[in-house]
Amino acid sequence: MVIESLGGYRLIRKIGEGSRAEVFLAHPHRVAADAIPAAIKIFRGGVTDTSITLEIEALSRAAGEHTLELLDLTTAPNGAPALILSRCASGSVGKLIRQRPHLRPGEAITILVPIVRALQRLHDAGVAHGGIRPDAVLFDTVGAPTLACFGHAQLLSPRMPAAGREVEPALAVDLGAMKHLAMTILDRVSDDAAVDALTWLRNIEPADNEWLDALSERLFRLDEPSAVDLRPETVTPAHVLSPRMLRSEPVASMPQAAVFAGLVVPDFIARLLPAQILDGTLVVRVRGELSRVRPRFWIVGGAIIASLLVALVFVPQDRSAAVPPAPQPASTSSSESSILSATEGDDPAAAAVELLAARDVCIRSLSVLCLDGVVQSDSAASGADRALVRGIQGGGELPKPWRVSAGQVVVEERLGDTAIVGLGDMAYDEPASLLLMKSKVGWRIRDYFMQ
Repeated sequence: MVIESLGGYRLIRKIGEGSRAEVFLAHPHRVAADAIPAAIKIFRGGVTDTSITLEIEALSRAAGEHTLELLDLTTAPNGAPALILSRCASGSVGKLIRQRPHLRPGEAITILVPIVRALQRLHDAGVAHGGIRPDAVLFDTVGAPTLACFGHAQLLSPRMPAAGREVEPALAVDLGAMKHLAMTILDRVSDDAAVDALTWLRNIEPADNEWLDALSERLFRLDEPSAVDLRPETVTPAHVLSPRMLRSEPVASMPQAAVFAGLVVPDFIARLLPAQILDGTLVVRVRGELSRVRPRFWIVGGAIIASLLVALVFVPQDRSAAVPPAPQPASTSSSESSILSATEGDDPAAAAVELLAARDVCIRSLSVLCLDGVVQSDSAASGADRALVRGIQGGGELPKPWRVSAGQVVVEERLGDTAIVGLGDMAYDEPASLLLMKSKVGWRIRDYFMQ
């Protein structure tokens, strides 16, 4: 049975399946600024109504930070309920550890502590998850871990007293699974503190929520929380469309000193340095130029740079003259005319070619404002590209440009002023598609889809 539309959403492609259900990436038919992609879970024919109702109730009770959000319900063609869920587009912890055998201590904190806290909230609400494992922890669009896969959940009495929790088998299963998940993550951290935490985990039997508190405390001893790098170790940043090192702040962290070129700068020096140095703009530009310099010139170049920094810090001068502004995207009247003609026209394929070229100029000139002419405001694409620019300003690598020609672009589907445009292989690991929407200012990119 082929389903193309359901509950006001257009199904784009299947993104997961199991014995109970299939999950599809979907986008609302309506054209509105707040229309965002979702995941639709369609249950298989053999799943009972009682089982589905239990999962819905578990998701409702679990509602909160770092758990999958139930957005709405609809009915599948087979008459069974279908769940419209929040979209977690950045993979799972299981996928991460299969691609990256080594993790940083701060990444382990960012992955585990939010799930520990979510599990405490579930147990307080009378929900036993029943399926905690690496593939059940997904990353949302900003890289925050999200507990999903509630198909094996059980409902218990809310706010159960401690004595009752200790003898409840379903809660004991969750605690044991949480212990195994923590050990799996910490086993990939090469750090003395992580080894100590692993030893502690092996020698203690989880009993109640107090054990979860103790686990959080142990994790915070590892380091400061840090963003999780979602890139495979075998794939360079040049092959990533949107930023895969995504910044999430799921746990409180201590204030950090300013950082310049990977070094912590004391406050009294940071106050003297120009803003362009600390925000990374100048660093990225200099780094790009130095990458082409032969090794024998590094000593002389380093001395020159050191002299320039001393001058910037200690020589009084007009700041606007000391640090030149970042270059603006170069344009000519003919190129501007080409872009306007394509984005304001009726051909989404032609618009995609021009928008991707303009996007590359914006990213390489480190201009967030420039992106307003490329991506739709308040969209997933806008958030991803702005995060990418800020990441580059902070020392990240420039991505490989998306150079496409009109012959590579195919309009896969169009509904009024919304179009899904396929871009072909383009030598990337996976083919990609764009979701374009047209408004009074013309076509803009709303989202990126990796097949």
